[in-house]
This record gives sequence, C-alpha cells and structure tokens, in this order.
Amino acid sequence: MNLIPNKPSNTPSYYCTWEAQNNIEKTDRESDYAAFEGDQGAQMARASLNDDILFGKNGLALQYEKVRGDLYFILDDGWDVPYNVHPATDMYEFGSLLLNEERFPSCTGEPWERLAKMNERIKALGWKGLGLWLAAQAQGEREGKLLSKEQSIAYYTERLKWCRQANIDYWKVDWGFHCHSVEYRKMLTDLGKEVYPELYIEHCRCMRPTNENAGRFDNWEDITDKSLDIFEFSDIFRSYDVTIPLSVVTTLDRLSVLLQKQVSKNALGIINCEDELYIGAALGCSLGVMRTKLNKSHRNMDEVIRAVNWQRIAPAFGAGKSNISNEIGIDTWHFKPGDTWAAELIGTELKQGAPIAMARGLNLPRLDKPNGEAPFVVAAKNPNGAISIATLRRASLDGIKTPECSIHLEVGDTEHPIGIFGYYGQLNLYFDRPISAMKIYAQDLAGDVARDITDLLTVNDNRLIIPGGLIAELGLSSASEGDNSEPGLVLALDSNF
Repeated sequence: MNLIPNKPSNTPSYYCTWEAQNNIEKTDRESDYAAFEGDQGAQMARASLNDDILFGKNGLALQYEKVRGDLYFILDDGWDVPYNVHPATDMYEFGSLLLNEERFPSCTGEPWERLAKMNERIKALGWKGLGLWLAAQAQGEREGKLLSKEQSIAYYTERLKWCRQANIDYWKVDWGFHCHSVEYRKMLTDLGKEVYPELYIEHCRCMRPTNENAGRFDNWEDITDKSLDIFEFSDIFRSYDVTIPLSVVTTLDRLSVLLQKQVSKNALGIINCEDELYIGAALGCSLGVMRTKLNKSHRNMDEVIRAVNWQRIAPAFGAGKSNISNEIGIDTWHFKPGDTWAAELIGTELKQGAPIAMARGLNLPRLDKPNGEAPFVVAAKNPNGAISIATLRRASLDGIKTPECSIHLEVGDTEHPIGIFGYYGQLNLYFDRPISAMKIYAQDLAGDVARDITDLLTVNDNRLIIPGGLIAELGLSSASEGDNSEPGLVLALDSNF
C-alpha cells in the first residue's frame, strides 16, 4: 500500500536556480568566503546561468527526478540580460523578459518562441513548466526616464501575451526600480488577470535577510505594512530572503504576522516560504526550493521529496483562521565568514524572535518542556481535512539543534491523513472518538510503501502516543545514502485514507 498519490500536486511550488547559481563557482573556491558575499557574489551568480548549466552534465534541470512534475522550474536573476550586466551599474538593463540568446543559443526566434522552446525543454524533462524571475521595472527605466502608466500597461500586455503563447505559468517579481511600489505591483496583477488569468504572479516586499525591529518583523519601519498591502492582492506572496543560521526563526516571525492579519486584510493568496520546506509543508505554504547538491553543506535533499509529496496529499492553501502563541522563542547566532552571503552580518551577534507555536485551523499544540527547551512547532488542518505538524530547529551560540519534548495536538476525526515532520520526544495525538479498534499505517514521505505500525504504538481511548524514536526511524526509513534530512512521514488510521 502506498499512501502517497501518484498524481502531482496542484500547489504552485517551484525549484529556483538562484542558490545553485551562487554555488557553481564555489566548487573551485570554497575557502574564499569573501568572494561570495554581498553584491560581488551576486555578480558571479548571474554569470552562472546558461544552456550548459541547465542541461549539461549534472545540469540544474536534471535534479529532483522524483518530484519534477510537482514543481515549476524558475530561471532566476540573470536569464534576460547579457553577461557582465549588474544592477549597481546597469540596473536599467533588467526587465526585458527576452531570453538572452548568448546564454541560451538553443532557443532562437521571436521573443515568445524563445520562451516556448525553453519551456518545451524544461517540460520534456518532467517539470511542471518554466517560470520566470522578473525585475519590477521595464527595461530601460531609470531615474528621469520612466514609462507612463499607459506605456507600462502596453509594455507588460505584450510580454503577458508572449508568456501566454509560450505557456509560461509563473512570474516571480522581485527587486527593480518599482520594487517597493504597491501600485506598480497591483498593476501587474490586475493586468495579468485581464490578459493571462492562468498566470501565477508572485510578489514580495524586498527586505534585508533578518528582521531588524529588535529581531521581530511586526512594526519594522513600514516594511510590515507594505508587505500586508502587497499580500492583499497577490496570488502568491513570498516571505523573502533569509540567511541560513537564523532562517527558521526569521521566516516564522514573518509568517506569524502575515497569517494573523491576512483575514482582516482579505488577503486570499498563498504564502511562499522559500526553502523552509517543512514549515511550508506543515503550514500550507507553497515552496521555493533552492537547495542543490552543488552546495556541499546541503546534505538534506530528501526533505524536498518529503515536503513535495506531502503537498500531493495536502496542497498549499490561502486565507484561514490562525492561532499564534504569545510565547516568543529567541534564537541567537554569531556570524563568522562562510556563514552567510550577507556581508554586513559577518562579525555580528544577532537575535531573532518568533512565536514558539503556530497553528492554522487547529488549536495550538501544547509543549511539555521538562528541561525548559523546546523547538518551534507549527501545525495546520488543510481545507481537505489533512492534518500536519512539524518541529523546527533552534539556533544558539552553542549550535543548531531541534530540542526534543513531548507535544500534544488535537486532530479531530480519524478520516484524514496526518503528516509528521521533525524530531520529537513523544507526539500525542487526540481524536474525537476512541481508536483502539483501528489499524494504523505509516510511510516515509520519501518512500513508496506503507507499514502497519499498530503494535508499535500506545493507544489510550482517543489518544495515540507515538515515541519520538519511532517517528525518526519511520520518517527516515527511505533516506538516501549520506543524506541528513530530518524525518517526515504520513500516518493513516484504518482504511480511511
């Protein structure tokens, strides 16, 4: 029995080339940390995007064979400009949406034909389709030389038609001359719905990779308010860049604000939480996968398979009721060379805070903390009834780890699958009826065979007690050799899956 559907998810998650672009040259210069920090690192990244890098030996488009059909393949920053063009000096060159023929000589012809040929190559490898990174500006725009609103509408109408002809389904709108303009981004969304309504248009509020208001996202200058204003009309809103040692806590705090206030803002869109995959899987967000085998520090590639496979069961979803804990967890990190691409953080000690627990459509999970330590915990009830929960790592001056404690979650009915991610001391699930007569099955989300685990569990009337060691064993039972991903499994009761 396989508990994972064969059909790809309809969640608009994607793989994005940006991290790989940043790591291609590192393979020969790993100890030269400073070369890859800040703008100069991004300049090298833009040079690392062409036909050979996508489709050559070990090409980026050859990754993730098991789940390509669930993911768009996003060409990130650099695909539509010549080599050696960079924002510091040539910002006006970005935003053309013209697939650069020097980089991609296999894709020639009219603008829409170039895009169509690239899309055909990507789809032939099994991906859901091609997506495009966009600067928030028209090519040529600069101070004193801006398009009028009418000219901008004409400019993007033409490019939306190119993408419609080429069947490009995803735009990732990032920095650019108009990146902070709510009105400009809304114009893009409104025009997209008019010209090409099938297109997903993802927006963001560009910001630094750490939350700067005493380590909290809420009331951070005008960034929080502008984020919510943009989220209000976005198909998808990206929580934006973070830096790895503090990526969990920074992302969680941004999500806590977005989820808490999205109902009052009537924001119906989906949140993309980038490469925080177990956060996205357990909270109903879309994914922006960036990890790559080119980055040797990433030995947790199986998490991609597990998170994406869970979205086949429980797709990402938009607005809904959220519960946010009042208890704040504070993480701390001292940044050393090689820890981050954000050069301004090197040598600093930084604190970031986020609610210790968050839940969508459920009561907050309860944490027993005998030693005072606890992971961050997120949980959700999907609109289709599936339940998910994840424990998430903490960062301190002593290192990064996931504290294991006993966690209690009210899940309700027994009719729907349960996704469990991360490490636990013990997980206690409470149902709305006794479950002692039921069989219970579990399956590593990276595997394809379920196992009857009824005799390995303790049932007390309506309470299911799962030892943390068993979650780790089952959730890693299909692990790839050398992979150090955290566990992820799906649980099903009786034959109601």
